[in-house]
This record gives sequence, C-alpha cells and structure tokens, in this order.
Amino acid sequence: MWETRPGSILTPGLQVSFYSGTTTKEKLGTAIVTVVGPKKTVLRILGRNAQFRRGMALTAVGVARGVLLKFQTDVQEALPLASLLSISSPSSVGVRGLRKHERVALNCSCVFRPFQTGESGRPYPEEVGTVLDISKGGLSVASASRPQSDYLVVKLQESSDLQLQADLSVRHTRQPTTERSSFVSGLQFLLIDPETVSSIELFVATRSMGKRNTKKENGCQ
Repeated sequence: MWETRPGSILTPGLQVSFYSGTTTKEKLGTAIVTVVGPKKTVLRILGRNAQFRRGMALTAVGVARGVLLKFQTDVQEALPLASLLSISSPSSVGVRGLRKHERVALNCSCVFRPFQTGESGRPYPEEVGTVLDISKGGLSVASASRPQSDYLVVKLQESSDLQLQADLSVRHTRQPTTERSSFVSGLQFLLIDPETVSSIELFVATRSMGKRNTKKENGCQ
C-alpha cells in the first residue's frame, strides 16, 4: 500500500533508478541524489548516460531505510560531460514499506572462488556458476561442483542492472538431483559496502515492483 509524503523527505545520498515517462517499464539508468532544493534537485548519473531533453518526463524509484520511494519529475537540464542531471523537485513522494529480505530471481552468470589464498599464497582459480536469485541478505548459486570453501568471493558477469562483487559465507549446499544436475548453494553476505547494499535493495525493490505490476496487468491480484 502506497502512502503520500512531502517531497522534502528526499535527501542527498539516495540512490535512484529512473525511467522514461510515468511508468517503470523503460529504465534509463541509475543516479545518486546530490542536491535537494525547493525547486531543483541534482542527480549524479552512474555508468552510461542516457539521452535526456528538457521537459522529459521521468519516474524515479529509490530505497531508504527499508522504505521504497517513488516520484514523478521532469528534466530541467542535462550536463552529460559532468554526468549531472537537474530535475524538478517533486512536491510529493509515494512511500511503501519493504519486506526485510525480499528475494527476486536473477539467473545471471557469475564467477566465484575461496577468498582465502592457496598453499602457494596465490588466489584459488575461479569457477563458473549461475546466480539464481538475490536478496539484501544473500544469494543462491548453482554450480557444476561443490564450492571448495565455506567463504567465497562472488562476482556477477552479465547483469547490466546490478554490478556486484562481494564476500559471502556458504550457509548450505544441496546435492544434484535427477531433475537438477547442479549443486545449489545458499550464500550470505559478509563484507559489503553501503553503496552496494543500496544497489541491491534498489534492484530487488524495482524487480519486485515490476513483477507486481505485470500481475495486475494480467488480471492477477
């Protein structure tokens, strides 16, 4: 259930995904709110720059302290060389509480290895796996062999929406079955920086929101 709050609840440091128009179908990128003013808010764009034009309608979605934030705005000015985007400060923001560790499917290739070094003092060779799903608390990985350690470094390979390299502990590993030829390990985040946590929260929230919107469009509640 969405609630409406004043636009003044936005604060610098908030990471947002922004979309074209008034829906969350066409993602344009991710940015960090750097300046919040009464009429103008400035975003620092992360990664590639999309094409923006003055007056272009945008929808922005972010996560702060376990709450999903969503607001509509429009472009005032774009400075692509400086990776800055000036938008109209919203008069109101929609807010909704999040589940503590909501999990979404990912199905993304990854590489992993023990984060300890081998007897030679060199890192262990990387193995290839697939991240099946992810939450703020951890992720599940399918692999051809059982992980060599209870502590792993995992790096995503193909996801354009989420960049991730983190240290995790192996909580459990399920053996292959007749229906599934791979080992599936449940991993918990150990060492992870706050910006990466924000990225995961935002990724999970927007994926979940998109899934719920699709169900509504298909007549499901």
